[in-house]
Amino acid sequence: MDVFNCILSTNDSSFIMWLAIVMFCVSPTNSTTCTLTVNNENLYRTIEECRIEMRSMVDMFTSRGVFSQGTCVEIGVST
Repeated sequence: MDVFNCILSTNDSSFIMWLAIVMFCVSPTNSTTCTLTVNNENLYRTIEECRIEMRSMVDMFTSRGVFSQGTCVEIGVST
């Protein structure tokens, strides 16, 4: 379901989506080696869905020896 249809189907006066953000660093002791990745093409309807995707991205980087951390951020839209 795309964001537009999801907004139309809500009975709430506000609409919440979740955005996965992952930071990865080649060297965990040097912040200049860090990069943030945000998948703004794919917002999630629940924090659980977001955490699953974020965790898989963190695990992929970690399995390659790259330090990474992730979080999910609440994105609100007023209707």
